[in-house]
Parts: sequence; structure tokens; C-alpha cells
Amino acid sequence: MKKRLQDKVAIITGAGCVGPGWGNGRSM
Repeated sequence: MKKRLQDKVAIITGAGCVGPGWGNGRSM
């Protein structure tokens, strides 16, 4: 569960850095 939360944070942070398209695809 802890790893999942960290992954979500990393994805959200990466989405803003890498781009909205990549972040959106990974988040959903």
C-alpha cells in the first residue's frame, strides 16, 4: 500500500514535469 501511494505521487509529479499527455495516460 505504501509503495502504491509513492507511485501515485511519482506519477503526478512526473506528469507535471514530463507532460500532461504522459501523466494522464499513466494516471488513468
